[in-house]
Amino acid sequence: MGEMQGEVSELTHFMQRFSWVDYVVFVFMLAISAVVGVYWGFMKKQTTQADYLLGGRNMKVIPVSMSLVASFVSGITLLGSPTEVYMHGTQYAFIMGAIFLMSVIMTQVYLPVFYELKITSNYEYLSIRFDNRVRLFGSILFAFTLIGWLPIVIYVPALAFNQVTGVDIHVITPIVCLVCIFYTSAGGLQAVVWTDVIQITAMFGAMALVAIKGTIDVGGIGVVFQRNMDSGRIEMPNWDPNPLTRHTIWSLVVGGTIYWLQANAVNQTMIQRYLSLPTLRGAKWAVFLFCIGISFLYCFCLYCGLLIYARFYDCDPLQTKLAKAKDQLLPLLVMDVLGEIPGLPGVFIAGIFSAALSSLSTSLNSMSAVVLEDFYKPFFKKPLTDRQASWIMKGVVVILGTLCVALVFIVEKMGTILQLTMTLESMTMGPQLGVFTMGILMPWVDATGALIGGVSGLAVMSWWCLTSQLAIARGQIVHSHKSLSTAGCTYNFTAVEDVVEESVFSEEVNPVLRVSYMWYTLAGMMVSICVGAIVSRINRARGTPHLPPAPCLLAPQLRRLYKEPPHPTDDPFISAYGQNKEACHVNSTSISMKPITESEEIKMSEEKLHVSAVRLSLQHFGWFDYVLFVLMLTVCGGIGVFFGFVKKQSSTQDYLMGGRNMKLLPVCFSLVASFISGISLLGIPTELYIYGTAYVFTLIGTLLMSIIFTYTFLPILHDLGLTSAYEYLELRYDKRLRVFGSVLFSVYLMAWLPIVIYVPALAFNQVTGVNIHITTSIVCFVCIFYTSLGGLKAVVWTDVIQTIVMVGAMILVIIKGTIIAGGFGEVFRENWNTGRIEIPPVTLDLTVRHTIWSVSIGSTFYWIGNVAVNQSMLQRFLALAELKSSKRAIWGFFGGVMFIVIICGYSGLLAYAKYHECDPLDSRLALAKDQLLPLLVMDVLGDWPGMPGIFVAGVFSASLSSLSTGLNSMAAVVLEDFWKPFFRPLTHRQTQIMIRSVVVILGVICVGLVYVVEMLGSVLQLTMSLSSASMGPLAGVFVMGIFLPFIDGTSALSGGIIGLLSAWWLAAQSQLVQARGLMQSSEKPRFTQNCTYEFDEIVHNVVDAESEVPYLYRISFMWFTAFGCMVTVGIACIVNFRKTAKVHNDHRLFAPFIRKWLEKDKVNQMYLKNIQK
Repeated sequence: MGEMQGEVSELTHFMQRFSWVDYVVFVFMLAISAVVGVYWGFMKKQTTQADYLLGGRNMKVIPVSMSLVASFVSGITLLGSPTEVYMHGTQYAFIMGAIFLMSVIMTQVYLPVFYELKITSNYEYLSIRFDNRVRLFGSILFAFTLIGWLPIVIYVPALAFNQVTGVDIHVITPIVCLVCIFYTSAGGLQAVVWTDVIQITAMFGAMALVAIKGTIDVGGIGVVFQRNMDSGRIEMPNWDPNPLTRHTIWSLVVGGTIYWLQANAVNQTMIQRYLSLPTLRGAKWAVFLFCIGISFLYCFCLYCGLLIYARFYDCDPLQTKLAKAKDQLLPLLVMDVLGEIPGLPGVFIAGIFSAALSSLSTSLNSMSAVVLEDFYKPFFKKPLTDRQASWIMKGVVVILGTLCVALVFIVEKMGTILQLTMTLESMTMGPQLGVFTMGILMPWVDATGALIGGVSGLAVMSWWCLTSQLAIARGQIVHSHKSLSTAGCTYNFTAVEDVVEESVFSEEVNPVLRVSYMWYTLAGMMVSICVGAIVSRINRARGTPHLPPAPCLLAPQLRRLYKEPPHPTDDPFISAYGQNKEACHVNSTSISMKPITESEEIKMSEEKLHVSAVRLSLQHFGWFDYVLFVLMLTVCGGIGVFFGFVKKQSSTQDYLMGGRNMKLLPVCFSLVASFISGISLLGIPTELYIYGTAYVFTLIGTLLMSIIFTYTFLPILHDLGLTSAYEYLELRYDKRLRVFGSVLFSVYLMAWLPIVIYVPALAFNQVTGVNIHITTSIVCFVCIFYTSLGGLKAVVWTDVIQTIVMVGAMILVIIKGTIIAGGFGEVFRENWNTGRIEIPPVTLDLTVRHTIWSVSIGSTFYWIGNVAVNQSMLQRFLALAELKSSKRAIWGFFGGVMFIVIICGYSGLLAYAKYHECDPLDSRLALAKDQLLPLLVMDVLGDWPGMPGIFVAGVFSASLSSLSTGLNSMAAVVLEDFWKPFFRPLTHRQTQIMIRSVVVILGVICVGLVYVVEMLGSVLQLTMSLSSASMGPLAGVFVMGIFLPFIDGTSALSGGIIGLLSAWWLAAQSQLVQARGLMQSSEKPRFTQNCTYEFDEIVHNVVDAESEVPYLYRISFMWFTAFGCMVTVGIACIVNFRKTAKVHNDHRLFAPFIRKWLEKDKVNQMYLKNIQK
């Protein structure tokens, strides 16, 4: 905003400039929430109580997870967390460790119990486990918690709105509450969840806007961190065991875990959403997604705290009273950095209100459930009609909402909202967590013990929390904060005395009151548990009868250790566990406790599933897997946006060549990632599974290509400073050859890219069952988006991320798969026994799939065609500033390829070791050959949350990098080789439009061609065959240009055209006979005799290829590139034979050793001429 000058009162008024655009954005958000309520309340009318309170128990995981994050966070976190960091530093950030500990405990201990009982209010559990008295106690605690918490939730966004508009807090709170009361009472849980989805999007968007714009304004992330480091705000964990210290690693992780358990594991507002999901698995996923979402949002908020200090590091707005309350710091920053941009302050305030609305609506909905289930039904015998129940629930929403608006007057007088909120919650929810923990983990505790323990915990914590807050309000307890300065202020203000250095505690204050508020929940829980356990022991000693709880009421870990109680029809059971007999019935749908007899077990073992059922069971791609997969696509899109807008490409060279100043390491990553693609990740394991290890020896050809490329092709092309490799052909021959080379490359890409897209879609189909053509369309859109925006830099940096994901995915598969198979020795033994581990035969028969000659000589030609003369590869080598760096890049590429081929090859051996007794191809467990590796992944990693997602993300990463490179390279070729040589120069804007249009058009065409690829054979052979048909003749043209100086343009073009026709004819005929089943390569043995599932036998037809297929069509695909190259060179030499040899004047166009020969020959000719003279 620039320098602030004048009086602080004037600046305060100046910053309250909420424009009409901001008001429109703000009102629009409230209107959307109201519309959602109308939709679910009237158009999608809730027909039952379960619909209203639990969404019919068929909600989806993703919206529920988003709703959990939105409703829990509220504006308290959005404003309180940045204030915490600004005042006290980053120590609070370590609470994120507690969040993940909570998720593990909750999913393993608390959630299974609540979910299996199929209850509406989690306080119903207390009546089943103890009695109605304990249930009522829990419900009262929850009600008091909400009444204490919701006014803070409402107050926070009103505080923010007051900061940016000047509108009185008590004017805005009734309006917003009215909207929330309306859509909650009308629409029920469905309305709450779906408004939460909209509101969390606004919330994240608001925080992202503030973080990005604020960082740019202060000078970048480096400045933000440096200023905070200098002031001591960025700090390592405090290991001080003193409980009086406000934040330590112990209070944050241990105390924080207990706090989060009460807030998430036994809180009706949260549990109600988990119980709305149709399966326990989905509920567990929702917990993990909630943890990820909440951690992500915490990171945003904590960074905003650092950002506030970086902006106001020399002029503290609290001491100058520019911000009248501590929790107005973030709104102040927003108006400072976004105030001049119409609508953005409105987006931020909408985000804060969204957070508050989601929390308020959730709590009102949950409170209506508690009143109906816990305050009405247990005490009134007359059942309610649906209409009466609806009126009660909606009445509760209206009354509670009105009460909360009134209580905002009290909250206004209290301290910082984050500590206040956690303190008040601990007062009631700590004892409540203790009661639930006694029920779930302590089966000897009875109802009286639980009730007395809970009441004792409430009494102790009420005294502790209220007294400590009173001492804080009186100034008897003042916690130290980080240094704040007003030395750089450029406006006038009245100085305020501020305490900085040390915490101040009055001598009159009891030391117990100075204990960190992070320990309050743990203290409340432990007091309740200890008193409850003691009272229960006393009751037992006095002979009070106590029936053991039903196993379904205990944590899953305790159920095996505990005896089953009396049958649910017995009177003692009913008196002990309440009237909810169905919840723990031996025939209940919740938990079946009926033992399976030996005869039933034998019968079940004899019944075999069909292969289709087994295949379906392996398609358990969880929501966490989808999250990881989508996250990878999102990161790629973000990089495209970054290089497209933030680091905008200023020229065509920047877009296509990265400004020719790319770094060596990311280019090496990019070369490996883009060349390997998903074709190798899936194709190489299949190759070794079916044909053995001979293919691995193609690394010999990779090595030979690297040597040839380093000392011949690369020095020429790099020294010429070309953008398109095919510019060389014009310099060496003429314009016709340049067009010819570009056409060949274009044809090659059009054949290769659809295969690249098809492969990961195949993997995704295997693990999820999602249609291939749906996946290809979505992923291609992401790739087109970031490639068209960000150019080569976006391609290279996404490749770096994608290579890491790709390699990580393969390593995970290898480690876990090897352990399951029995170790490396077992893997190699199984493959050795079937002849899969072998050295290629030394035979001159060209029809043998892999021989020592084809994998060394033939693959050398293949690698030359696909690296040395391939624009998509050369473009990265030429993007490096120095030839020395480019040479290093080729060896980095070789090392990367060798590593990938080895781990992919080993995966093929691993697949055979796993399925050596039941081949998934013959049994049709895998529907396509190249689905072997995805099948292995789901088999060995399917039970690990996120692991299948990482693998599929790795396969997609490989293909995305190849696709993006191909699209970017094609854009360069169209511009440099099809437009510039024939048409007038384009302006910079026209050039940008053309390049991006090529990317989009080619991407769309490739998606359409996937339908063709789907009909063909295994992807590895198909790819090598089709790429050889184009790149073989192209390699021949380059080889002649570099090594044969006497070949002219006409001869080269003639050779290239005939070579192209010959190579395509050979490749097409070869693929045709394979598609017809007339030619089959010899495969290694596979077995199905020990399959444990039923399948339809496949009859393999043995074809006598010798008699039906001509010899030439049976040549190994490893020779196709060499064939195309040699035909091209041979024809060109024949055409050029009778011509007078003319050598090009520019010797830079030839290989270094050819240059020396030409220079020497030139000197000899001059010497002979001198002698003749």
